[in-house]
Amino acid sequence: MSTRIFLSHAAADVALVEAFETLLCKMTGLASSHVFLSSLEGPGVPTGSSFVDHIRGEVEESDAVVALITPAYLDSAFCLAELGAAWVLGMHRFPIVVPPVSFAAIDATQLGLTAVKLDNHDSLAQLFDDLTQALA
Repeated sequence: MSTRIFLSHAAADVALVEAFETLLCKMTGLASSHVFLSSLEGPGVPTGSSFVDHIRGEVEESDAVVALITPAYLDSAFCLAELGAAWVLGMHRFPIVVPPVSFAAIDATQLGLTAVKLDNHDSLAQLFDDLTQALA
């Protein structure tokens, strides 16, 4: 099986998610087909499928979960459930805080994980290096 990344995000943030997915692929060398985005037509959840079952399967089949944590993300019980599933499965988790969200806002949901801010270029570059190394 090839490397897969589950990009956990709020559907309300689709424009940000599409741009980030392009950057993620460029920085990790992964093809777009190796990154799962639930909110995109086509590569997302197939028509007629159970959304919950499909998402669960995608999380289980992924090698890492990258979470774009925005205000909409924190308001979504389903997004927080994705993080919980990744935690229970013992997966590599890479949280990215998107301003105006602060690190303090994610303390309870990240269970001690170090996060980076999307607008901190050095930290984001380090996250991409750490992600690539974790997937090697």
